[in-house]
Amino acid sequence: MLSLAALALVGAAGAVDPQYNLRPVASGFGNLTYATAPTGSADLYVVERTGHVWVLLNGTRRRTDAFADFSGLIRDDQDDNGLLSIAFSPSYSSNHLLYVYTAPDGNIRVDEFKSDGQHVIMSSQRHILAVFDPIQDHYGGQLQFGTDGRLYVSVGDGGCCGDPLGSGQPMNTFLGKLLRTANPTAPTPTWEIVANGLRNPWRFSFDKQTGDLFLADVGQDAWEEVDYRPRTNLNANFGWSRYEGNHDYNTGIALQGPFPLVFPIAEYSHSQGCAIMGGFVYRGLQVFGARGRYFYADFCNGTFWSFVLQNGQATGLRRETFHLTNPTSFGQDSRGELYVVNLAGQVYELSQF
Repeated sequence: MLSLAALALVGAAGAVDPQYNLRPVASGFGNLTYATAPTGSADLYVVERTGHVWVLLNGTRRRTDAFADFSGLIRDDQDDNGLLSIAFSPSYSSNHLLYVYTAPDGNIRVDEFKSDGQHVIMSSQRHILAVFDPIQDHYGGQLQFGTDGRLYVSVGDGGCCGDPLGSGQPMNTFLGKLLRTANPTAPTPTWEIVANGLRNPWRFSFDKQTGDLFLADVGQDAWEEVDYRPRTNLNANFGWSRYEGNHDYNTGIALQGPFPLVFPIAEYSHSQGCAIMGGFVYRGLQVFGARGRYFYADFCNGTFWSFVLQNGQATGLRRETFHLTNPTSFGQDSRGELYVVNLAGQVYELSQF
C-alpha cells in the first residue's frame, strides 16, 4: 500500500513529468455529478444533480433540449440528494435501456428506463432496487456495468458519522455494500452483496482491459482510500467501521460476513484533502503517457493523483500537476477517454499538452 508520504520518494527518483493536462470541453451546466456514454457511441452524456442529462458531441450540446429530465423524481434539498449517476445497458444500441440512481425521500433508488434514441421515455420507468436510508446521508451513488455484463451498485452506510446505524459490517442490510444483479431486466431482479465494510463509496469503476475493480471510499475524519479487487475475485470486506483506511477506527466493532478483509492499496490523510473522488484506469488512445494509470482526485482541494497497478499493488504513485476546483466525478466515454466534471458545471478531458 502506498500513501502520499511516498510522493516525496517518487519525486526524488526523478519521475518523468507527464505530458498531459485537463482540457476544458464544455461549461454552463448545473452541478454535474457524472459523465458516461453508451458502448460504441461518439456522444458523451453529462448528468446534473438536479435531474437533467445532456448529450455532448465534441464538447457541443447535440440538442438544445435535455436527453432526460428526472427532476420530478428527486429531492434537491441536500448536497447528497439528487440524480447521482446513470448507466447504459451494454446492449443500449438495440434495447435502448438505461439505469438511473437517485436518492429521494430517504430511499436509495435504482430505476430502469427506456429511450427512443433521442429522449428518455419517462412512462417507461420501472423500479428495480430500493434501499431505505433513515438518516438520509451517505448514499453511495454509482451505477456501473462490469465487464461481466452485470449491473453493480454502490450503497453507503446511511451516515452520518461513525456508522451510527452499524450497517457497514452486517450482511443483513444493503447499506454499506457493493451490490450486483446478473439480470436487471428480470421482472424482479435478484441482488447479491459483492463486498461489505463500505462507508460512502461515491465512485467505483472497472478497468476496461482487465475487468478489475477500483473503488474509492470517502472516509470519516482522517483517511481517504482506494480499494482494489481483481476480476477473478471481487468479494471483499473493506473494513469499515472497524477500520478507516488502514487504521483502527471502531475497535469494538467485530468484522462480519464471509469475505476476506482487504485493506486499501492507496490512501491519503485529511492533511491532503477531505473527500476522495474515484476515477478510472485510462485506456484511451489520445494520451499515451497516461495509459494504464488509475486517476483519482480530492473534492475539497482539487488535487489529482494517479498510479499504475502491478501485481495487485499501487506503484508509481504521483501527484499530478493540474488542479480543478471541486471535482465531483470522473467519467469515461466509449473509447476509454477520461473526463472530469465539477460543482461549477464544467466538463474537462484528459488531453496531451
